[in-house]
Amino acid sequence: MEFNNLINDFIKSFASISALFTGVIAWNTYQQRITNNNKLRLDLYNIRFKIYIEIKELLYHIKTDAILTLDLDKLNNLIRDSHFIFDDNIIYCLKEIYKKVEELQKILLPSDPIFPNNKFMNCIQVPGERNYELTIWLSEQYKIIDKIFDEYLSFKNII
Repeated sequence: MEFNNLINDFIKSFASISALFTGVIAWNTYQQRITNNNKLRLDLYNIRFKIYIEIKELLYHIKTDAILTLDLDKLNNLIRDSHFIFDDNIIYCLKEIYKKVEELQKILLPSDPIFPNNKFMNCIQVPGERNYELTIWLSEQYKIIDKIFDEYLSFKNII
């Protein structure tokens, strides 16, 4: 009889310890989920910030240097990547920037018969009404790009 009581006590103790371990494992799993979710948000923020910086630098060079140095393929890749992490408003804005930069580049850089596939374009702006309009429009985008990206780059929205 005493042996049965000992076994019953052991089983009750084991059940209590099991329940405790189950609770600890559940809590640990929950904490890992929160950590992984925060890591995902931080990674998403970093990708968005990289795109923002690239666009901002492009617009800055157009605005200040009056020299257009860029790789249109890189800009196109940034826009393509943006489809998955930004809303339609930002995608539209980035596509408009691309169109204007491409148009400005065509005005300033007629195709080079020797190097037609030259990805890196350098030129000094020449006078012209459309050239001026495009440069002004792109300069204005530099001023408002922060507001456009603000929703996605606010630290309160990260975690």
